Amino acid sequence: MPQFDSTTFISQIFWLILCFVALYSFIDLVIVPRISKIIEERDDIIQGNRIEATKLQEEVSAINDKINEVKFSANKIYKTKIEEAAANSSKISEEFKVRLKNEIANKIDSAKQEINNFVEGNQNEKISLAKSISNLIKQRIFR
Repeated sequence: MPQFDSTTFISQIFWLILCFVALYSFIDLVIVPRISKIIEERDDIIQGNRIEATKLQEEVSAINDKINEVKFSANKIYKTKIEEAAANSSKISEEFKVRLKNEIANKIDSAKQEINNFVEGNQNEKISLAKSISNLIKQRIFR
């Protein structure tokens, strides 16, 4: 077998060392720096993104705080407006009730007055009719 021929060992070792050193030098001088540069750029991008994400998170938190403040103040304003509207509506309804009660009382009084006038008118008419009937009866009897 030719690979076990001892006369070719030295040349094989020489080419092995030469190829190994050349490949190692190429990897060490060309490939590893490029990979290191890519890794450093990625780390820089990731770090920048982390910083930006932190800033955005702080901005979101500040915006959420402002939103909560606006909600709280809006709730306060709306509660006071609703309470004012409820108070005004109850005041208006009470005034309306009082006015209606007064109108009803006036209508009742005027109705009572009309009934009294009607009753008095009927009694006077009844009396005058009774007198006229009695006069007619007297005239017919005494004739």
